[in-house]
Amino acid sequence: MGIRVALQNFTGGEVSQTLSGRYDLARYRSSLACMENMLPSLHGGAKRRPGTIFLSNLGSPDRLIPFSFNSEAENNFVIILGHKSLQVATTNGLITWLLATPYALSEVNDIVYAQCGDVMYLAHKNHPLHKLTRSGSAPHYHWQLSEVSFNAKLPAPSTPEVIFHVANTDLGIPNPSGGWQQYPVDISCPLRYKIVAVDSNGKQSDASSYGEITGKHPSDWIVGNYVDIYWMPVANASEYNIYREEAGYYGLIGVVKQNYQPVNEGLKQQAERKKAEIATAQAEAVTINERLAVVTAERYNKCFLGMTFPWVYPGAAQCSAWDAEHMTLTAQLLAKQTQLAALLTEYNSIFASVYTCHFRDDNYEADVSDTPMEDWWPFANGNHPTTVAFYQQRLVLGGTRKAPQTLYMSRVGDFENFRKQRPVKDDDPCEFIIASGSIDSIVWLANFGDLLVGTSGGEYRVSGDGNAITPSNVSIRAQSCWGSKLLPPLIIGNSVLHIQRHGAHIRDLFYSLEKDGYAGNNLSVMAPHLFEGHNIVQWAYQQSPHSTVWLVRDDGVLLALTYMKEHDIWGWSRHVTRGKFRSVACISGREHDEVLFVVERVVAGNTLIYLEKLAPEWDGKELKNAIFVDCCGIRSKPDKSTLFGDGTTSNNLPLGFIENELAEVLADGSPIEDVRIKYGTVNLPYPANTIIAGIPYVSRMSPLPLESDTQEGSTIGKRRGYGRCLIRLHNSLGGKYGTSEKELFDFPALPTVWGKACEPFSGDI
Repeated sequence: MGIRVALQNFTGGEVSQTLSGRYDLARYRSSLACMENMLPSLHGGAKRRPGTIFLSNLGSPDRLIPFSFNSEAENNFVIILGHKSLQVATTNGLITWLLATPYALSEVNDIVYAQCGDVMYLAHKNHPLHKLTRSGSAPHYHWQLSEVSFNAKLPAPSTPEVIFHVANTDLGIPNPSGGWQQYPVDISCPLRYKIVAVDSNGKQSDASSYGEITGKHPSDWIVGNYVDIYWMPVANASEYNIYREEAGYYGLIGVVKQNYQPVNEGLKQQAERKKAEIATAQAEAVTINERLAVVTAERYNKCFLGMTFPWVYPGAAQCSAWDAEHMTLTAQLLAKQTQLAALLTEYNSIFASVYTCHFRDDNYEADVSDTPMEDWWPFANGNHPTTVAFYQQRLVLGGTRKAPQTLYMSRVGDFENFRKQRPVKDDDPCEFIIASGSIDSIVWLANFGDLLVGTSGGEYRVSGDGNAITPSNVSIRAQSCWGSKLLPPLIIGNSVLHIQRHGAHIRDLFYSLEKDGYAGNNLSVMAPHLFEGHNIVQWAYQQSPHSTVWLVRDDGVLLALTYMKEHDIWGWSRHVTRGKFRSVACISGREHDEVLFVVERVVAGNTLIYLEKLAPEWDGKELKNAIFVDCCGIRSKPDKSTLFGDGTTSNNLPLGFIENELAEVLADGSPIEDVRIKYGTVNLPYPANTIIAGIPYVSRMSPLPLESDTQEGSTIGKRRGYGRCLIRLHNSLGGKYGTSEKELFDFPALPTVWGKACEPFSGDI
């Protein structure tokens, strides 16, 4: 009895031959035994991989990193990292930038990167964090690679000059209404102030050393008490924060906006001399005040109160002497205070001209929740971070040698600032340890609503318990225990793809409502033969046109995963060329995402490293634009009245990059096989307007054994014959079919107009 079997789609891609007996699997009928240089389509079909276009000869092995500023093609570049070198390229080839780097060729594949705007941070365990900066405007951008200067700040202001102003009653001046003077008030409390400079970008300096003066505790200040604070300006500072010591902390009491002015050295010396005069006058005033306090007490207690106490009256002469000394001291104190006031006025005038920076403390309340920042830097002495990412406006670093399980997060909105305040505030830097019971190094970070962290032992979810992560609010929960490889994950829609610890399995992570956490699948379980004994060196995601992940294997084979989680589509395919793929990157192009490769090829006996890009997918219209050769050169003449060459059989197309190779040429839509490239040119039997010449490759596809259950049992092991096979094509031309590669037959193809190239065919054969 005949059995009709339909292979309805190929979205399962290539699977292992060990599944040939598992025709009970739902994915069996959508999977293939071989899918080489072909791609599963999201609609179920399969199509040839587009070829690659030669861009540049790199000269040495390199690694590609995408530099994507936005979705506009002209703002997207590819960074090419070689042995201690960096170049910049576009989808049209190299541009003229060559920078020195600290990274050896053996290290470039372990670099982890994260980009924000025009700045890309590069992390590697053997080197300090670096950043690549693009500046200027198109097309003449300037590129610079530099070591990140963390906690960069303005110079700290000089120690401030502090003057406590004493009220009249503090010095024992008689009341205007008459009577004896009051007891002098204690002015021995130390008052300490610090200054912090701030530039126009909000970058702060360290706090100055404290300036100190003895005075009254602010809680005892009365009218007439205040403190003048003076300091020298700091270059590039636009304002200053003023802090006063309170209960062991320096709390903010005010902000002064003041532009920088150079110091007048002559006036500075005058101010120093005047300051010395003030100090002498203040010391003399204190001495007079201390003697006046003694005389006042003696006179008041013994002469005025002695009548009611059993004290011996000192006598009228002694009391008169005290009265006279009291009057003399009072006059001296008043004179000294007048002198001090004049000196201070003169000093303030000179000081304001010299230092230009001034703040008056009128007993403002010190905000001890806002204190000067203190340096904190956990990456010193070779303790470099391995991973880098951005999350909640913070730069996140982790995986250092000394603390491989520790996460470090910068200040909010200030990526290169790891300075803390005391007490710690919510926007201060954070430090968290992922306690897992074993030492599992952090190998990747992903900003995915939560902060997802991959370690060599498992995957974790870091969040802030409903709010932003702060130094005092963090929750770290394990999501799986598969372990990960040091390779940045890919975020695709609502999923995160990562590579397991030994590089032989690909897994996804996605939020599961049932689990209230992240779940995932092993995406390589159906095709273990593509991974066993190999490692994935690099990968990139091409969103448009077909949601494809491109993976470079350590042996130079290129793998592709067609992935669309919401439709449960994931299928693998293999891609080989006459050479080895070494690196891959993807950036946004004008009409679709552009995929670029570093490819190692042997040309004329020499091993060369080329930069190539994946050709655009053929639109099925004009055959002359169909690119299905690798490392190709293209030449097109828009004016069809003029043919390339001189009208003879010579068509000059520079092809020195595939010198002496057997190439395949597409000349105005007609293929010409086995053309030898000589002296960088190709000779054709006829002139043509559009010429595409490159290295040919074969696309293969074969189904799994067609098995089924019948009334007589399984078809496994039974002899069979194929009576008829129908294949449905869309915009297709050429190709062969057969029961094995040893015996293949051509698909029929005839031109619509004799003498013209054949046209693509759609329909059933």
